[in-house]
Amino acid sequence: LACPRDHGGAIDPAPFRDVNGTLYVVYKVDGNSIGHGGGCNNGKKPIVSTPIMLQQLKDDGVTPVGDPVEILTNEKVDGPLVEAPDIIRTDRGIYYLFFSSHCFTSSKYSVKYAWSTSLKGPYTRAERPLFRSGDFGLKSPGGATASVDGSRIVFHAFCGDYRCMYAAAMNITANYTI
Repeated sequence: LACPRDHGGAIDPAPFRDVNGTLYVVYKVDGNSIGHGGGCNNGKKPIVSTPIMLQQLKDDGVTPVGDPVEILTNEKVDGPLVEAPDIIRTDRGIYYLFFSSHCFTSSKYSVKYAWSTSLKGPYTRAERPLFRSGDFGLKSPGGATASVDGSRIVFHAFCGDYRCMYAAAMNITANYTI
């Protein structure tokens, strides 16, 4: 389906079906797997890109249609990577992209989100992460998946030496914040 080996491969796939029935998969290009060391193998310069890609699929769910589209990539504020993408569309026609940034072993690991009026972007990043260490007693939250209607979200965070799954209610406001 997708394996850009020269760029580190592909991980974290998540399906998305648009309102017109078109099926997509959103995933991360695993650039940090070919990074230069440091946090998550990508904390030392030059930082390798870890873009989030959107690929249209045929109805069989495995055959690509056209080329993938980059909808977001890691920026300096994201540390060594972005990963674990998930997309929903609200009743108002706004697309929300949830993703994690930094390394999961770091206290900076967080769940972020961005929004767009078009599935293929451009996406506008929220000013503040949805969840970060310290919020609600969480440590290194990441890997968020939202319910189709946007009312709930599940994610993981450290609980002692392990990762545990959490769930929370979600409220998307008229000014695109959650």
